[in-house]
Amino acid sequence: MSTPITYGMDAVPDTAARAAGRFQRALERFMAAREAQASRRVLDYLSALPDEQLAALGYTEAQIRQIRVEHRLPDRADF
Repeated sequence: MSTPITYGMDAVPDTAARAAGRFQRALERFMAAREAQASRRVLDYLSALPDEQLAALGYTEAQIRQIRVEHRLPDRADF
């Protein structure tokens, strides 16, 4: 004969919270990876443009240098 196992009410919310936490972390990692991929694509596109066109788009000389030399997007605070 088997003995029934009962769970207290504390077990379910804790398990659900851990599962939600894991899902949240996975979603944040996925979003960070997609943002990094988008940044790389934008940087590749901007790198292919001539300096005159970047200047016409509103980029300063310092920002163009970041794109060309440092191979990184200008900081968002610079805009």
